[in-house]
Amino acid sequence: MNRYKLERTNRSSAYLGNCEVCGKFCSEVYHLTESRKYIRVDTGEESWTYAGCIDLYGHEECLKKVIKERGGKVDEVIQKNM
Repeated sequence: MNRYKLERTNRSSAYLGNCEVCGKFCSEVYHLTESRKYIRVDTGEESWTYAGCIDLYGHEECLKKVIKERGGKVDEVIQKNM
């Protein structure tokens, strides 16, 4: 089971670079992070990790497409106040 967080950066490609999905300029860049659930072998405790997960910058729609292709949904969209 994976979860996804999509965060608005309030920055453009001029600062963060082009979309990592389509390679085009973004007037508003979003940051996508994926985490996955794991169970510790020694304690049986459930937790979340970013290891082996995606971490991308790009257009909101491009990143939502990546999530959909991976069979997920956006768990939260964070709007930064800057």
